[in-house]
Amino acid sequence: MSTFLRRVARACALAVLFASAGAYAQSRVVVTSAADSGPGTLRAAIDAANANADRTTIDFAIPASAGTGPFTIPLATPLPNIATPVIIRGFTQRGAVGPTAVGNGTYKIEINVAPKAERALLFIRGSERSAVSGLAITGGQGTSSPQPAIWVLANDVRVAANLIGLHADGTPERYDGVGIAALACDKVTIGGAASSDGNVINGTTASAIMIVGTGHVVRNNWIGMTRDGIGDLNSAIIGNGLISGAIAFNPPQGLLAMYSAAVQKSFLGLRDSTIADNLFAHTLEEAIVLLGTSNPTVNNAIDRNIFGRDVWMTSLPYVDVAIRLSRDASRNRIRDNLVHRANAGILLGDARSSAPTLAGEGNLMSGNLFYEVAYAAIGLDANANFAPLANDPLDRDAGPNALQNKPQLAFASTAGGIEGVLDSEPDNEYTIEFFLGAACRPAGGVAEFPLGRTTIRTDGSGHAAFSAGVQNAPFGGLRPGDVVSATATNTATGNTSELANCATLQAAIVPDVKMPKYVSPIPAMDTSLRIEATVTGNGSRVPTGEVTFSVDTAAGRQTLGRVALQSGQASLPTPPPGWFVNAGRYAIVAEYSGDRFHTPASSVVQTVVVFRPAVALFDPEISAPVRRDLASGDREHYVAPMRTWRRFPANTDDTWIDADRFGGDRLDRVLVRDRGGAYVLVDGLGARSTATSSAVGAGAAILDLLQFDADGRADAIVRDANLRYALVRCIFVVDVCERREAIDVNPEYRFILSGEFNGDGHADLAWLDPGANEVEIWLMGDDVKPLARYRVKPPAGHALVAAADIGADGYDDLVWLDVASGSVVIGVMDSGRIVRDIRGALPAPDWTTPGAVQFGRRGNADYGSGQLVWRDTVNGEALVWRDTSVASGVVTANPQSLYFDPAFAVERTR
Repeated sequence: MSTFLRRVARACALAVLFASAGAYAQSRVVVTSAADSGPGTLRAAIDAANANADRTTIDFAIPASAGTGPFTIPLATPLPNIATPVIIRGFTQRGAVGPTAVGNGTYKIEINVAPKAERALLFIRGSERSAVSGLAITGGQGTSSPQPAIWVLANDVRVAANLIGLHADGTPERYDGVGIAALACDKVTIGGAASSDGNVINGTTASAIMIVGTGHVVRNNWIGMTRDGIGDLNSAIIGNGLISGAIAFNPPQGLLAMYSAAVQKSFLGLRDSTIADNLFAHTLEEAIVLLGTSNPTVNNAIDRNIFGRDVWMTSLPYVDVAIRLSRDASRNRIRDNLVHRANAGILLGDARSSAPTLAGEGNLMSGNLFYEVAYAAIGLDANANFAPLANDPLDRDAGPNALQNKPQLAFASTAGGIEGVLDSEPDNEYTIEFFLGAACRPAGGVAEFPLGRTTIRTDGSGHAAFSAGVQNAPFGGLRPGDVVSATATNTATGNTSELANCATLQAAIVPDVKMPKYVSPIPAMDTSLRIEATVTGNGSRVPTGEVTFSVDTAAGRQTLGRVALQSGQASLPTPPPGWFVNAGRYAIVAEYSGDRFHTPASSVVQTVVVFRPAVALFDPEISAPVRRDLASGDREHYVAPMRTWRRFPANTDDTWIDADRFGGDRLDRVLVRDRGGAYVLVDGLGARSTATSSAVGAGAAILDLLQFDADGRADAIVRDANLRYALVRCIFVVDVCERREAIDVNPEYRFILSGEFNGDGHADLAWLDPGANEVEIWLMGDDVKPLARYRVKPPAGHALVAAADIGADGYDDLVWLDVASGSVVIGVMDSGRIVRDIRGALPAPDWTTPGAVQFGRRGNADYGSGQLVWRDTVNGEALVWRDTSVASGVVTANPQSLYFDPAFAVERTR
């Protein structure tokens, strides 16, 4: 044979060998008979498994000829001890369905234990990593020292999804003995991480679960309750729900050496184990009792268990004591458990004997809730029969949890504030946990709802005062008359106190929030305006927290800023450009957030009307309109306080376009076009700067400058050579913020003007539909698409010529000129809608207006109002309407002459 063939043959032989070894390791035995003994029985399957040194799976396939089940295996004598790894899978029987939650599966295999059978299953050393699930176990031994239904004496065994004290069809029948025991072993899992892993132990004549050792897990089991979730007296555990401590046993026949007294002693007590998410519905003794032994009972977690309640919240279930730790059990963690109906909640000791036994120190208790508990919810002092423990100076006494002193609560508010003190050991850190209840318990304290916690540190005399806030309020909030209690835990040692005295919740103080009364109107970008508030209570506590300042306009609410209260005062810093960049009507409100003792509250709304004069070249409060000599092209600006005209240093061949603010300035600059066609900005002193734009194309016309948003930079309505309209934001600030946005409007429409119609600080637009002879009003927001639009049908002969805030109310009104009758009609705006028309007479029908100005000084009756400028096109007279008023629907004004010279014309204002 060649070398190559020898290698192939050797490889094939090894493959066969490994395949055989794998098949042996994964052997499967099938139970086909429900008899006690004989071929195909569970007894025979265990014998076969014990003959296999590796893991064996025992499945069930009792044939249909035997019926549909459930099938009961009647044990007259003990089954063989399980001495090798075995997985027993009751749910493999035809018709069985594994559970999706505790006990809700379909069970088809039941083991009935006759007295002489002693038990259902016994796992001994050698059976490590075994598992059993899907079985119902009834019957029991009925002796003075009953054996467990499932007895585990080997490490790493898993017992999940079984019924004890229940028939396979769910009919209850109390088991005569212990339910499940894990003794002389470590790392046994009873139940599991998933709800479907849980066992249901309906009723036993002894304890439901016994465990000793290290690293066990008991999770998601129902104890003292049927699989339907009912915990009545017939389901009660006549003993403990779960007990650990000095549990010794008589080893089964032939196992005396394997489980000698010395071996058993080495496992006594409980360490590093988890007892969590179980429901202990009905136990006549303690639901959970952990006792120290010659070996320590330490580092166990008892978390999220429920005691004295069944699924349906009936009045039948109860437990004697939910959790008892004694005989020096130490450094255990008891967290987030719910004790519904019990004689006592958590006791660190046992006072039932003449010489009480005591737990050790470091037993941390956190987040546990207690409802119908007759006596102590948390009891530390067994020597005093768990009467409420009195605090002692410097907390120097000794006992379970070092008899940790409890907090003393002084005050509690429905706003969530809790005040109190802790007097304990000096220079230590403590966690104070707060709880809520409807009424204080007769035994002291209350803990029906967790409110949160705070951390404090005592000073050198052991004293610490605290003022804490509720972190977790109940649905509906805190109610006056409810009570609050607390515990204290030394964060270094884990020692937790009993519940503190109760403090009755007092109604929170409703504070008074006041803002200054603002005098309106004010100019845009006013740096003298103070956005501030004062918050006062009616008690000794000064309000703390935050104040949020907001402004409401017709377009909605905008937050101006939040600021923390300082001694009851809150003030927003004035931004560099001042408040309110654009004209409008702003309703300012201060909203106090509340604190631990004061409710949230709001101020009375303070309305501020903001104006922005047109052509404000020298003073942000006064217009300086410009007139042009029609012959020479020279320009002059009006000095309103002096009622005189002065030269405006623009070039004679400049073409006027408009005036507005550029670059966030408070003053306007004039936009002109020089004779070469370039755009130029000119300030009041004549300084010129070329203005370039990448968004205004060749052949496009700038129709209007406006403030579309609140950045303080001029925007523009433009129309290109193809008659398409666009908004150019931040015009002439190329490569920084300038951008062009198309306006979706019928190109046949003609843009008329812009104005602040709804008072929200965004320029609104007016268009003429020439076909229908209607004006369409667009109310704008941040977007180029209007928030709302509507149409106005003017009477025949009326032309929309201007927009001005005539009444100084923050809304620009529409000004219509009726040439035929020589009168003006003002459409008075309110929140962007015309609410009425008022009419005023003009001296002659040939008067026109370039727009409105603002000449009023502080103290003048028309300060901040829009004042219409009129010019007689025949004789050249120009005047301004001052002190405009309305009576009986008619507008009247005091005309103030500007000049009387046909050689001049006033350039357009806004």
